Amino acid sequence: MRFIPWNGWRATNFSQGVSSWKKYVEVARHIEVQIFGDGHGNVAALGERDCSVQRRNQKVIEETPAPGLTDAVRAQLCDAAVRLGRAVNYRSAGTVEFVFDVNSDTFYFSRSTPACRSSTASRNR
Repeated sequence: MRFIPWNGWRATNFSQGVSSWKKYVEVARHIEVQIFGDGHGNVAALGERDCSVQRRNQKVIEETPAPGLTDAVRAQLCDAAVRLGRAVNYRSAGTVEFVFDVNSDTFYFSRSTPACRSSTASRNR
């Protein structure tokens, strides 16, 4: 039997030798922060929303403000999203997504997507 190192396996099967690791969060929520940036370092957060209710990886309910968050956590989420936008001189509307750990009241960056995204039925026609 021959063992292939993880990075070798990734390079063979995915054309990349890069690995990524994600923290396991037992009780998680999907929180998004909407941002607007002007491309000159000015970025504003327009608030957060909870997108945890999903079916087949599609958001079913988006609730804003996200229920059950303290004002401190809400401010930290928005601040983190704004710092990300400023770091890249973000220009446009966008969404910064986080995984929120309910048990520890901490959050982790998940990804950012350009432009406002909504899972409305009209978009999926």
